[in-house]
Amino acid sequence: MTSTAWSFAKLAIVHCPLLNSISAQARPTITGMSIRNCSNIVWAFANRLVEDLPLLHAISAQARRNLAEAGSQELCNTAWAFARLLVEDQPLLYAISAQSLPKLADFIPQNLASLSWSCARLLFSPAPLINALSAAALSLCHAFSIQSLVNMAWSCALLPMSHLPLLDAIASQSRAKLSSFGPVDLANISWALAKIQFESVPLRSALSSAAIASRDDFDVRHLSIIAWSFSTWTCVDLPLMASISS
Repeated sequence: MTSTAWSFAKLAIVHCPLLNSISAQARPTITGMSIRNCSNIVWAFANRLVEDLPLLHAISAQARRNLAEAGSQELCNTAWAFARLLVEDQPLLYAISAQSLPKLADFIPQNLASLSWSCARLLFSPAPLINALSAAALSLCHAFSIQSLVNMAWSCALLPMSHLPLLDAIASQSRAKLSSFGPVDLANISWALAKIQFESVPLRSALSSAAIASRDDFDVRHLSIIAWSFSTWTCVDLPLMASISS
């Protein structure tokens, strides 16, 4: 049952009758479900943006009972699923926070960025967790993928995570990898850093050059985000603005 839901989600297939059947079968037996199966099934539903509130409530209750057994992946997948569906389950979030804190040393970069993104999407910001995520992300920032860098910057923009050394590290790593950023990545990291008024002149210059070079790949929305970001930085970048306006 859990494997079926996970497989359909990985294949990007939404089969509502099947998901309804999985939900109906899972709810009566959920008290015997392991934390791994709980996280997998809720991840599968969230991946396909299927909000089944009775199932989510049942999984939340069972997950909280077994959360001490969760590893970093189960903690992050469960938080990500509820955040993806914008279901703010405070008891579950606080339980995930409490279990994550002593395990952050085991989190890989993707886990750190994922949990930070989940907290940011739900505007969930307990100081001990946010401070610990910030410190852990700083130590592993050199190993962050492009997606993790963008997610971490986006999280900093929405959470009280304006830890200057972390922002400096994100800027430095982003600049080094900028040639591999897509238009959405360029727009999102520009928006995040501009929103918190973090200004790195070398990164800003590199972002401008990258945006001009890939202008034809941008859609209107992401071009407008780039324009907004540079105007928020009060940066008069005439070549970039000319490129956007054309």
